[in-house]
Amino acid sequence: MVVRKVGTDLDSLKKVTCKNCGSILEYLPKDVKSEVLYSMAEYDGTYCWIKCPDCKEQVTVKGN
Repeated sequence: MVVRKVGTDLDSLKKVTCKNCGSILEYLPKDVKSEVLYSMAEYDGTYCWIKCPDCKEQVTVKGN
């Protein structure tokens, strides 16, 4: 059997507003980029964002 895509589960679709330009954005968890943050060589959390397609700024979102 061959695996094939039949659609996208829109239940996982999320919304956020860009604080820079005011655009309302919809995104899927696979669109989220992340970066591990360190402070003085200690783990300081994970920064998660998507890129606004209008103003190109990073929009902070909750992680996957």
